[in-house]
Amino acid sequence: MAKSASHLWLDGKVVPWAEGTIHVSTEAVLRGENVFEGERAYWSEAHGELYLFRHADHIRRLRDSAKIMRMWSAWRKR
Repeated sequence: MAKSASHLWLDGKVVPWAEGTIHVSTEAVLRGENVFEGERAYWSEAHGELYLFRHADHIRRLRDSAKIMRMWSAWRKR
């Protein structure tokens, strides 16, 4: 298992791990308002594509968590 990922999702983009920073006064940091869902992806050299494992299930869990935290309606409007 890898010790850390090479890239992450930040503000709607995939960015290198080193660029994954947020300000200390961000709501999620100040109030602990966040949700998390990990997802595996595998690169295929043969096809030149990235394959996601059970993507729809991960997105459903992420949305369900956002609803529980009452974040879903604000997130949907973005």
